[in-house]
Amino acid sequence: MFTNYNIPFGKPIPYQNTHAASVSFPKFSDIVAAKENIDNASEKIESGYPRFFEGKNQKIVKEFFKKKLGISENQEIFLLPSAKALNYVKTKFQNYSQIIEYENIFAIIYDKNQIQTVQINDLIRHTGLRVFSRQLEDFLFNKKIIEKKQPELRTTENSEEIIKNILLEAYKAAKQENIILTSCGMSAVNAVFEAIKKKKSDNNKTTFVQFGWLYLDTIEILKKYSEKYIEIVSVFDIQKLENVLNDSNRKIAAVFTELPTNPYLNTCDLPSVSQLCKTNEIPLVVDGTIASPFNVEILKYCDFAVESLSKFACGNADLLAGAIIINPESEFARSLRNEINDIKEDLYISEKQRLAYQIEDYKNLIVNIRPNVKKLAEFFEKSDKVKKVYWSHSQENEENYKKIEKSQKNYAPLISVEFKGNFAEIYDKLDFPKGPSLGTEFTLIMPYFYLANYDQIKTPEGRKEFTDKGINPDMIRISVGLEPIEELIKRFEYALS
Repeated sequence: MFTNYNIPFGKPIPYQNTHAASVSFPKFSDIVAAKENIDNASEKIESGYPRFFEGKNQKIVKEFFKKKLGISENQEIFLLPSAKALNYVKTKFQNYSQIIEYENIFAIIYDKNQIQTVQINDLIRHTGLRVFSRQLEDFLFNKKIIEKKQPELRTTENSEEIIKNILLEAYKAAKQENIILTSCGMSAVNAVFEAIKKKKSDNNKTTFVQFGWLYLDTIEILKKYSEKYIEIVSVFDIQKLENVLNDSNRKIAAVFTELPTNPYLNTCDLPSVSQLCKTNEIPLVVDGTIASPFNVEILKYCDFAVESLSKFACGNADLLAGAIIINPESEFARSLRNEINDIKEDLYISEKQRLAYQIEDYKNLIVNIRPNVKKLAEFFEKSDKVKKVYWSHSQENEENYKKIEKSQKNYAPLISVEFKGNFAEIYDKLDFPKGPSLGTEFTLIMPYFYLANYDQIKTPEGRKEFTDKGINPDMIRISVGLEPIEELIKRFEYALS
């Protein structure tokens, strides 16, 4: 299972995969070099999480357009996956200089000195509107710019039906129309957010609530694109949530949370949160990616569940996909089904076919990872080299998690750890693939805050902001894989020795 675990800096994870959604940072110094572009380190990076990173094929297509259409170096090209995505960007931003619709590739052009170039780049990153990896590959192959495609297995017949049937089993969503596939997890989050915002604005309900320290781009969507925004940092602070929701002057549009939260793996009392929202007639949106719907009951407690299918549903970190699951018992959620379908970005056909092949093993992956999670978490809890262990069944989480656990020992497949001692030294000794993303069948280590919040960490002000919120950036997030547990523990023992 540990083949190709020693992956050089900047190389893709999975190794030698054109569509890889992760990239290797084997040493702590690699992170610093990449973030600060020391000795042009950024040029050595061949892959990256697709919403953040412009891959090789994307650069080739942009150069093709520059030469074909005479686009100057003073202009920025934003490649988009569809006419729908193009129109979405146009409604958000004006002053574009050119639009390209060329053989199934769409682009919008801005002058580089316009402020919109930064804002559009953020929008594409947050909402996942970047052109698909396999869409670019198809374009380049058809143009004979590349000679061959990445070899891989796909399911070409009834791919959407296969995906939805497996999600129906996991979520108990009644029928396929309650499963909406999207281009990625953040596209799912954004489509639900936009639909609720439009619906609730009619009643002047414009405030969105973030319950818990959530994934970076979920926070950015709520913070940047809502009229009003309230942050409740801890999912254990249910009294504060109750006070906020009971205040009629707040005009709450919706509450967004994760189960467990990323990266701290804290679990709220979901039944109680659900009841609070129902009492106040406020929709609840839950991202259950990390726990997995095969481990916990999610949909019965919320109006909308969202999931990044790029993670455990894929299992190999080689595509982006997402899903919105509508609670069939929620009249409000059902009323927004058409609105959401109009907003969300569709999944490109070959991405869908690849996911259909991989998702067949989704449930088995979750089931087989569970024993490793338990034994690895117990190893960390007993180690005198470990400061803090975060996982679904830790002392502070177990009671809340068991309220929604489908059966005993359904451990969420991630663990986050704070070590005693020098973080960089321990990180360097960890003999695993190290990079962004999660949900792979192999164990994947992510120095979460150093990749997601580096600019804040490197300044005293940013560090203080984290400290004030009780956040320690010197933490790793472990996406637990299927390797023999003895081998996993042996490698962590070495790093901590």
